[in-house]
Amino acid sequence: MEENYKGLTIKLEPDQDCESPLVSDDVHITYRKGARTILGNDPVEYEEFERIGAEIDSGLLIGRPVYAYVHSGVALRTGSFQGLLPQGHAEFDSGQSGYIYVTKKTALEWHGGKVLSAKKREKTLESLESVLSEFAKWLNGDCWGFIIEDENGKQLDSCWGFIGQEYAMEAAKEAADSHATSQELI
Repeated sequence: MEENYKGLTIKLEPDQDCESPLVSDDVHITYRKGARTILGNDPVEYEEFERIGAEIDSGLLIGRPVYAYVHSGVALRTGSFQGLLPQGHAEFDSGQSGYIYVTKKTALEWHGGKVLSAKKREKTLESLESVLSEFAKWLNGDCWGFIIEDENGKQLDSCWGFIGQEYAMEAAKEAADSHATSQELI
């Protein structure tokens, strides 16, 4: 993808070496150990899977179930895919793949304080939704880098490791703004 912006050329290119957004040990996305498709960062046996679900239900952990729809790509969400597709694929290509969760300690580190209020719990769950969305983009290869060139094709800047094409373009335009401003000063 290429776009002219303020007299500069921005090129977005796929990033084949983009690091997983799940580099932190704070957020866990479980999946079945030995599964053919790795849909998380925490492989678990069935007994541990059951324990984690019970601890989320009891409030010891903050999280939600993760459902996967695998059909020409991977979609992840915290609700079932049943009935969402008119073709009926969701009935046989989806199901619960695991859980996404953090500990109370991590939630408090994210949002401050010593008590995990209902508001902080909800903010934590919203944050987990964002992490899951970003991980799904990464799984599907929605990873980008940008190159900024002047009107003569000279490379002025580049950066890699963006997850989400829209986010990569926003970052490229911010970088291009600083180059366009410095060009105006010359």
